[in-house]
Amino acid sequence: MTSPALRRTAASFALVGLATAGLTAVANPADAAIEYGSVGGSFYTYESEGGPSCTTPTPVSGSDNAEWVDNGVPVTKSYSSTTTYTRTDAATDKVVVQTSGTATVAAGPISGGAAPATITGSADVTASATSTLASTGCAVSGNGRRGASGSFTLTQPMWATVSGSGNGTGTGSIYIRDETSGTGIELGNRGSGSTTVLLVPGDVYVDFEVYADVYATGSREESKAYSGTFRIDLQPVGAAGAPSGKAAGYVQFGARDCATGNIAAAVTKKAKKKARSVLIKANGAKVAKLKGKKLKPKTLALPAAGGAAATVTAKVVLKNGKKATVTRSYLACS
Repeated sequence: MTSPALRRTAASFALVGLATAGLTAVANPADAAIEYGSVGGSFYTYESEGGPSCTTPTPVSGSDNAEWVDNGVPVTKSYSSTTTYTRTDAATDKVVVQTSGTATVAAGPISGGAAPATITGSADVTASATSTLASTGCAVSGNGRRGASGSFTLTQPMWATVSGSGNGTGTGSIYIRDETSGTGIELGNRGSGSTTVLLVPGDVYVDFEVYADVYATGSREESKAYSGTFRIDLQPVGAAGAPSGKAAGYVQFGARDCATGNIAAAVTKKAKKKARSVLIKANGAKVAKLKGKKLKPKTLALPAAGGAAATVTAKVVLKNGKKATVTRSYLACS
């Protein structure tokens, strides 16, 4: 689950990204549900306290961002910066801070929670602080960030699974939250993870980023690089996975009714013609066993508690003695 530190970090990055991009409730195409979306990054350098004064005529901070929407089209934004600090009493004593990176985001249409949708992204960042001398009197820090953030509205509850992986000498994070709660992952070197949260109707905020910071003073110089991939899968409550098994032609599992938690099952004409028996279970408990005259086309409502995920199976014994099964899993309704 998300730590308080992660919530503060993710929220602050989303706000910074939007502010620097100048995006506030940008009007999107009619088929797009993203209320705002920003992809890109920022850099920041500063002189640490103590030691000789080292100044720079070049910008010490900046950002470059682009808008994205949920039309399935990837949006990529690259950025680079170079900042040079010069010691005021020794012009040959310089520290150069460089950052660069790229962020990409793509989102399938988000229909307010009525259908599955996916948001994917990747980002990389490099940062270095190097001195022109073997030892510098300056003390300079710098960092670079790359990522994406956005907001959309859900009209009904929806499950969100966030996952990501990262590698390098920096950090990465992915985060999602609604008005009441959220979840996320912090990634380190060769880190990966996944977590799921139930989102309530209303505004939803998403964010992912990679980050690298560097420092140079005396003979110390630093160079870092980090990259990450990110994914958010949105699924309606009670959503069904794909059926698996060779008995799908004999028993067909339909949608889950979240008002009751029940799952629809249909025994087909093919089962009556070719099957000797059909055994149907919901979460391991027997719901029905049909054979003989009872084995005929019919529709059943398989009971399952709506507050939990469910798995239903049908085991079919054919008249020729062969056996087949079909299985389907469903997300919880709450």
